[in-house]
Order: sequence, then C-alpha cells, then structure tokens
Amino acid sequence: MTKLQFHDPQFQGYLGLQRLAKKQWGQDHQKIDFYTIIWTEAATITLKFDGIPMVLPAYSMAFLSPGQVVSLEAQEPEQVWLLEFNKMFYCMELHDKEVSCNGLLFSGVLESPFISLDEQEQHTFMLLRQVMLEEFANADNVQAEMLQLLLKRFIIKSARLARVQLSDRTKLNNNDIESVRQYSALIEKHFRTAHQVSAYADLMNKSPKTLSNLFKKLGGDSPQEILHRRLTLEAKRLFRFTDKSAKEIGFELGFEDPAHFSRFFKKRTGCSPSDYKISLETSVYGKIVKSAGISVILCPLWSR
Repeated sequence: MTKLQFHDPQFQGYLGLQRLAKKQWGQDHQKIDFYTIIWTEAATITLKFDGIPMVLPAYSMAFLSPGQVVSLEAQEPEQVWLLEFNKMFYCMELHDKEVSCNGLLFSGVLESPFISLDEQEQHTFMLLRQVMLEEFANADNVQAEMLQLLLKRFIIKSARLARVQLSDRTKLNNNDIESVRQYSALIEKHFRTAHQVSAYADLMNKSPKTLSNLFKKLGGDSPQEILHRRLTLEAKRLFRFTDKSAKEIGFELGFEDPAHFSRFFKKRTGCSPSDYKISLETSVYGKIVKSAGISVILCPLWSR
C-alpha cells in the first residue's frame, strides 16, 4: 500500500498512515521526527527504544514520541501499520484535557508503553482505520477537521485501554494513574530547567514524599531516578545527533557549571562526556581501541 499522507500547507500539519516498508527503521539508532503509533496485526516485532529492547506481541500498539531513537525488526512487515503525525497537526499539550494521553501514551515514565488488543478491540480499531483510509481520499475543505477527529478518537480509545491495562498490572486507582501521567508530562516539559523533584511536586500541589510513595506503589523507579534518566537520555541524544560540545549540551540541559554536568553524566553512564563522544565516533561497544596512541575503553551507547 502506498503511504497515505495529509499535509496542511497553512499550519505545516502532517498525518501519515501506511504499512511498514521492509527496510524501514532497520538501521540502529534512527531518530524519529513524529508522534508514531506502531500497530501489529498477526506479527511479533522486535524493537529498541533508546537502546532498550522490547518485543511487541501480535495485536498490540506501541507509542513513540518525537526524538526517540528506534530500531525495528519485523519478519512480516506487511502485518505492521504505522500511524504518524506532528505537533502542528495535533498538539498533545494543547489538547491534553480532551485526550489525557500526554505522559501516558506519549512521553511517559513507562518509557515506551504498549497496549494489547483483544479480538473486539482489534475489530474496533480496524473499523476506525478503514474510515481514516477513506477520508484520506476526500480532498475537500473539511478533510483536515475529519482526520483530526478520527485521530483524536483513535488516541482517546488507546488512552482508555492504557489506563485499564496499567491499573490491572499495578493495581493503581484512577487518581494515582493520573498523578503518574501528570508527573511524566511535567518532566517532559520542564526537565531542562527543573532538576529537583520538589519543583514538580509543587506544580502538582503534592509533597515530594507523596510522589515517592506513589512510585513505590507503581513498583518502578523513584521520581528522582525518572528525572535523572530523562536528563541522561537527552544528553545522549544531543551528543549523537548534534555537533554541540559537552559544555553547550550541559548548558542546554540547565547545568550552569560544566564540571557539574560532567560529574552527573559520568555518574549516570560510567564514562566522561569526552569518552562517550569517542564511543559514538567509533560505534563499537565495550572494546578497547587506540585513539591518538592512547587505549580508550568505549562506553555502551544507550545503557541507562
């Protein structure tokens, strides 16, 4: 199937729908530019999100955010669909009160969440996809609005499923799940400037202790670990995809003292920013190489 695309020339909005191409995303560490939903039908695929391996079972969906670094392996790519859109077509932050998915499906503390679809849900989403496919052919003055409504419905249904399945796995109630979602969304918005959990607790009208207890119930990392992990991940992305120096990257991430950023990065990754950059240049994992006559131990590029 040819990739179906909608472009809004006035606002630079973009929406695309297609089956996965055979070689698409086969390259390791490919940075994506759009919000992307990967939907598997009768196929299991292997993914890496920012270096974290994950198996996406048949009849499920995964949700990716712009900037994530992804590789994908699918034995049956024709059984995999991609739905992608940009912020100008549908802004998660602007419509957060309507769909309540920012920090849950996209840009979430659960890293790259996925939802499973039972037979009825699979059928419902297939019907919705078919209506969307038909709407791509209607090039009239209400096409953009119709496609936005269909995407909104798609996202709302996905968010509802994500909440139910997260509650089933963790036994969190709706209020707790909303707090997790809110914390996650706030980190994505402020992590470059706010490095203390107390700042996010204040924005949520909660105490840091309350947040800590909440994430204990979730059974995962602490609020501080989640925040530091996001900072580290962004630093790695900037080292890989820009020519900025360690000092510039540290300043962009809110570290006024370059030495403070260097200590933070080394504590998180086990290597200095300069050694990490050498690792990127050689793209060899964990081996010793000669650089200017000096033996250097290369760093794992995407480990936490």
